[in-house]
Amino acid sequence: MSRSRPAASVEALVPSWLRSLTAQNRSPKTIETYRAAAAAGNIALAGDLCELAGLEAAHGHEPLLAALERAVAFGRYRAQDGRSILAAGTGVAQPTRPGDALIVALPVVTTRPLSAYAIGEPS
Repeated sequence: MSRSRPAASVEALVPSWLRSLTAQNRSPKTIETYRAAAAAGNIALAGDLCELAGLEAAHGHEPLLAALERAVAFGRYRAQDGRSILAAGTGVAQPTRPGDALIVALPVVTTRPLSAYAIGEPS
């Protein structure tokens, strides 16, 4: 039977873990993302860190960082969220602030009655 660590002991490890990330030359943005995950109460951090390391090896640092930034923007802090974003590829929407209204002049066309679209001869 496996026993999970109490949250209090994990919280005590966070400062040391953040120092180790700094020593590994992780970017400040990466460290902040990891810190936010820990602050959100993610006590499955060890498994997530292993998965994130694998994702970084498979996809590269910059794509992983972009996926994590997107995950954090949506309040998602698990490695599986980053994996899902990476799997979605580049086709995901990038939410931004609203801009100006799009006003386009549309061409004027003649209208036709619905009967013009009937299949076969009208009865």
